[in-house]
Amino acid sequence: TTAKLSTPTLNLQFQISAPSSPKEQDGTIFTHATRSYFDVDKLTPKGPRKNADVGHPHDSSRKLVTIGENTSAGSWWCAKGGWPSPTPRATT
Repeated sequence: TTAKLSTPTLNLQFQISAPSSPKEQDGTIFTHATRSYFDVDKLTPKGPRKNADVGHPHDSSRKLVTIGENTSAGSWWCAKGGWPSPTPRATT
C-alpha cells in the first residue's frame, strides 16, 4: 500500500509493508513494519524464565532492525509472572 502525506512544507510518499530495510537519507534512518508483523504468534518463543519466582512466565521477541553493532529495535512479549531482575530499578 502506498500512502502520501502533504503539507505546505512537507511532501512524503511511503510504502506500507513489513519489515523494511533501513534506509539512510540525510543522516536519518527510518525502518517500519505493519502492526501485524509483531503479532504474538509471529514472535520467536524464548521459553520459560528459569528464575521465575511468581507464576510461569515465558517470553517471545522479534527483531525489526539492527543498526551498527550495538543498536537494535523490535518487540518483546511476556506471559504473566515474575522473576528477580539482575538490575533492579525503582521505576519498573
